[in-house]
Amino acid sequence: MNKKIVLISVIGLLAVALTLLLFNNDNKQDVAVVKELDVIDKYGYILYDNKTDLYKEKFGELKEILSEDNVDYLAYAKKIAELFVADFYDLNSKKTNTDIGGVDFIYKSAKDEFILKAQDTIYKYVENNVYGKREQQLPSVIKANADLVTEEAFESQKVTDLNAYKIKVDIDYKKDLEYPNSVTLVLVHDENKVFIVEIK
Repeated sequence: MNKKIVLISVIGLLAVALTLLLFNNDNKQDVAVVKELDVIDKYGYILYDNKTDLYKEKFGELKEILSEDNVDYLAYAKKIAELFVADFYDLNSKKTNTDIGGVDFIYKSAKDEFILKAQDTIYKYVENNVYGKREQQLPSVIKANADLVTEEAFESQKVTDLNAYKIKVDIDYKKDLEYPNSVTLVLVHDENKVFIVEIK
């Protein structure tokens, strides 16, 4: 009698273990590994293969700007503004609502607040797409063009820049889902880089 109970228990445990193993392997096959495609070493910008074609194109343009001996900071700021918009507003390319785009371009002391605000607003209802089965319609950015640029003083508790850039970026989407068609960003200098400190 004891041998039968032990044998049934062992068979039951093996069945459960096999089911869990198969379930986990099925899910793991669908998860893509993100790879590094390019780096702008001196500035710490990294291009990953999960970014959109538009973002990859803008990243290449940024790399050209930053490879010059004398960097054109206005062109640099405009390209950062375009990269931010191409990434932040392209919700369709995001896996979850915590996968916030454009964070690399936000001023360091404002990043945490920016992420929390994004998760509570524009990213709040982004459904999980880790396994590529999401059916939700989300915006895909197809154009991000820096349009109007002004230089002016910017001052806050965290940063002061007498030559900050105020840049308006026009946005086109694959399909109009009533997301912003333009956004104005304020960028400041910090050592050899520029960062976004305000989004309007």
